[in-house]
Amino acid sequence: MNTFWLMTHLVLWSTALGLGFLLIGALRALRVGGWRLEQMEIALSGRLGLPPGSKAPAFALASIQGARVALKSFAGRRVLLVFTKSDSHPWQQLLPELNRLQRRGDLQVLLIETGGPELAKQLAGEGQAAVPVLVQALRNLAKRYRVPAMPFGFLIDEQGVIRAKGIVSNPQHLDFLLGEARKEPAATVPQGQSPLDQFVPRSDDIFVVTYPRSGTTWMQMILYQLTTEGKMDFPHITAVCPWFERSLKDGKAYDALPAPRVFKSHLSYRKIPKGPCKYIYVARDGKDVAVSYYHFQKTHMGYKGTWDEFFQRFLKGQDSYGSWFGHVRGWWEHRHDANVLFLYYEELTTDLPGCLRRISDFCGLEINPERWGDILERCSFAFMKQHESQFDPLTAMLYEQGFQPNSHLRKGRSGEGSEQLSLRQSRRFDKIFSKRLGGTGLAFAPAAPSTKGTLPCCALTAPSAADGKP
Repeated sequence: MNTFWLMTHLVLWSTALGLGFLLIGALRALRVGGWRLEQMEIALSGRLGLPPGSKAPAFALASIQGARVALKSFAGRRVLLVFTKSDSHPWQQLLPELNRLQRRGDLQVLLIETGGPELAKQLAGEGQAAVPVLVQALRNLAKRYRVPAMPFGFLIDEQGVIRAKGIVSNPQHLDFLLGEARKEPAATVPQGQSPLDQFVPRSDDIFVVTYPRSGTTWMQMILYQLTTEGKMDFPHITAVCPWFERSLKDGKAYDALPAPRVFKSHLSYRKIPKGPCKYIYVARDGKDVAVSYYHFQKTHMGYKGTWDEFFQRFLKGQDSYGSWFGHVRGWWEHRHDANVLFLYYEELTTDLPGCLRRISDFCGLEINPERWGDILERCSFAFMKQHESQFDPLTAMLYEQGFQPNSHLRKGRSGEGSEQLSLRQSRRFDKIFSKRLGGTGLAFAPAAPSTKGTLPCCALTAPSAADGKP
């Protein structure tokens, strides 16, 4: 009898254990299947939301933080726009992930409460939101974005174009949305829509690439002197070294230019046309860039804000060219590529002859030894200052619009950032530099004393062979 009951118990327990494992497996399969269905729902929800490739409608709404927030304020940055409704979904599980994405720094998150201020009031009272929470009493903006159901998200790129869309009721949905945005836009943007897509680089093309106010005009002049006889008979430097992305009308716009074609560009590495051509990237100390850019905005663009206001926007990357930190890092990560020459602006100011020879060797240019003296003279700050009208990008601008002549080439020296920035601003810049670019090996040499109005002449250690440059 005891043996019978023992065997019966063993059979029952084995059966129960087996059924338990089967149940756990079935639940896992259902969970995975449910997530796949959700992914499919997001990917196929073509009836919801404006399609990728569409221009994101502009708006300006009041936020619970007390400010009025406009989409155009974030031009040059990626924006994650999330439409939500306090009585339609459990927003609590979504908010921590939105806060994390906002604090990461490479994405601006905007949360739009639709249909009432309940969520906004709760978030304001509890202080949970690290992202701007905007309020619209009606569904007018949601209708413009074609969002009949909440929650729904859009990933808007630096150019204000929708890259991805989908339901975002939990953190997994957000991951899927961001993953969709990282895909190449060729599948959603009609072929031939962008002139950049039509442009085919030649093997002897040379791109001079910088973040604004980082020696762009100087490098244009250097390449012009190295690739031509160097005569100063051109009406403007743009005629011989055009601004690529601003002047390009169609894919064949530059076919008539003589070889080697030299282009100026402020495009990031991700956006620059890829090909067998050569890229010369010049990076300047970000503090000096901020100061120079501030003065350029005042003298050429009619900027009326204070230095502190401009510096705050600079640190946040609220410019049409995006973040200086991201721009420099993108090119720095490709400094070992065979067709990329990464130069420091500070190298140009301290060892111009050495830099000119590195540039000519990199581009495969044969320079008559007798020409080096003239090239060095014409690439000096003093010579270019004398011919500023041939370099200033706004020479034709009317004076009543605030244009100040002879101010594009300001001083041509390094270290001005340390003079202009307060100790608090300098420390904040260094903190962000350490966070965004720390550990990459990117390092700017300290400025050397120089005579006002001339280029410094002290020695600077060139990048080591470990950096892939001579």
